[in-house]
Order: sequence, then structure tokens, then C-alpha cells
Amino acid sequence: MKNEKLILGAIDYVFLGATLCVSAGIGLYFQMTSKKKTNEEYLLAGKNMSVFPVAFSLMATFMSSTNLMGVPAEMYLYGTNMVFMNFGFIIGPILVSHIFLPVYFVNNVSTAYELLFTAASLYAPALALSAVTNLSMKMSVIVIGAVCTFYCTLGGMKAVLWADVFQVILMYAALFSIIIKGLLLLGGFGNIFEIANEGGRLIIPRFTLDPEVHYSMFNVFAQGVIITMSLYAGSQIQVQRLMTLNSLNKSKM
Repeated sequence: MKNEKLILGAIDYVFLGATLCVSAGIGLYFQMTSKKKTNEEYLLAGKNMSVFPVAFSLMATFMSSTNLMGVPAEMYLYGTNMVFMNFGFIIGPILVSHIFLPVYFVNNVSTAYELLFTAASLYAPALALSAVTNLSMKMSVIVIGAVCTFYCTLGGMKAVLWADVFQVILMYAALFSIIIKGLLLLGGFGNIFEIANEGGRLIIPRFTLDPEVHYSMFNVFAQGVIITMSLYAGSQIQVQRLMTLNSLNKSKM
């Protein structure tokens, strides 16, 4: 049986186009309203951002397209082991806020762009766009890259942060819509967990220090800590956003 390709309808294209236009419009807005044209204003948003847009922007960059596509497949194959990584996600940012952020603020730094990460992050959404539209992979990369470049270049870091706020609201609204739709289709949480249990996917990682096991409570927890520390302490994507705040305490928050 030949697989049928699902293509976006007219309403989908309207929302997709509106999303791209709003993101581009945010860049144009800050280009027109920004008074200072200094490096600090452009790269660090003048270091006068509030916690709200920075927090939402961090959410947007942490929840990458590769995570959305990869984690569900991993949990489908190997069960709920990765759920326990969230304990590490709690510890990692706390360590970063007390060890790395004070150093960054004392030296007033932001890290260099990581071109490889940027390229990988652009490829995943372009792959998704080409899968549900008639656009080729090359054209999908061009469309997404052009819009992102437009609002980043015109509006600087302020545009990036507020575009992330807009995009993360759409992203999490879509995720919760999928969750709600799944609950309605399968009859609630009870049935969902029953199906997962029958399929052998409700798993608690083993408490072992054996480095050769696929999942253990130790390596899942350690992975969560290491991932969040590497992001918030060593990735330009996150550090530059954290440096847009005017105080260490706000950045820790």
C-alpha cells in the first residue's frame, strides 16, 4: 500500500504565512523603534530586558525541533526511561546559575555563534515544512532562513527574544492541542497509561552504575544535568539571551 502524503490545506497555509509575517514584523518593529545602534544594543538588547521574554526565549531554544522529533521516537522504542532526565534538568540550571553566570556577568561576555548547531536547528524545521507542503527541501531552508535572517538582522536581539515569545506560545499551544486530542481519542489518561503499560513502555530505569546498560537512573540523571549545563553555560544560543538582563539575580531567575 502506497503511503499517502498529507499536505497542508488553505487554512494551514494562512496560519503558516501569518506566523512568518509576525516574526518578520517583530524585527521590522524593533528596527524602527530602536534608538541606539551600538553592539550592546544589537547583540545583548541593551542589557535592559525583563525576565519574562528572556525566560520564554530560553524555553523556545531549549525545546528544539530535533527534540520534538527525536524524543517521542526514543520513548516509543525504549519506554519512559528518559522521563527521569527531568530530575537532571532541575539540577543543571541551578549549578549554571551559581557557577557560570557570575563569571559571565563579571566579565560581561557573550559567546561566539556555533554555526554547526545553527545549521542543524535550521535543517529539522525545514525537513518538517517540506514534508507537509509542496516545497522542496532546498526551498524550505531558504524560506525559513530568510525570515529568521530578516528579523534578526533588522531588530537585533530584542527582535529575537520577542519573536521567540511569539513562537514559543504557538509551539506549546500546538503541543497541548496534540495532548488534548490524544486524550479525547483514547479516552483519558487512564486508558493511555494502560495501553503504555501493556506495551511494556512504563519503565523506571535501573539503579545501577554499570556503564554498559542502555538506561540507568544514574546515566539518565547525569545526562539531564550535563545537557542543561552545556546549554546554559556553553552555548551561545542560551548565554547571549541570559546576558541581555541587567543583573545577575535576574539572569539566575
